[in-house]
Amino acid sequence: MGGSRDARRDDTDRAQVQWWRPNGDLLPGFEDALIATVRALAASVPAPRHDPFYGLDRDGPSLRVLERLTRHGDFRKYVFVLDAAAGLGGAARWLALRYGCRVIALDEQCAALAVARRLTRRARLADRVWPLAGRVDRIPVRGSRHARQHR
Repeated sequence: MGGSRDARRDDTDRAQVQWWRPNGDLLPGFEDALIATVRALAASVPAPRHDPFYGLDRDGPSLRVLERLTRHGDFRKYVFVLDAAAGLGGAARWLALRYGCRVIALDEQCAALAVARRLTRRARLADRVWPLAGRVDRIPVRGSRHARQHR
């Protein structure tokens, strides 16, 4: 029972932002709306140090879930991380800001990747986060050469 209460709390940690159409396309004007919202928030509340877009760019796990996944110390400056289905790259930027690791943000949606690249440049993380188009099942892997896998 306690576990489901925690799961509900994780879902309500941040506002749910719908930026996709049902067919998978990014809504027109989303990037402009996101930047305008961030500017309005910044006028009254400073952005968290590791979350320059107030979490509005994350469609995946909440910040609490990300912190739980990373608390074991696996993420460091010298580590490369693959963020599959990265969307706008919010989690990738958070990892780079929080831990200094380098992140490949992989996604199939070209429109989302274009926005992810611009947001990454705005956050001055283009040297640590690389949004790339592709699918995880198409990555050529020799044997089991990955260190950890988080689902």
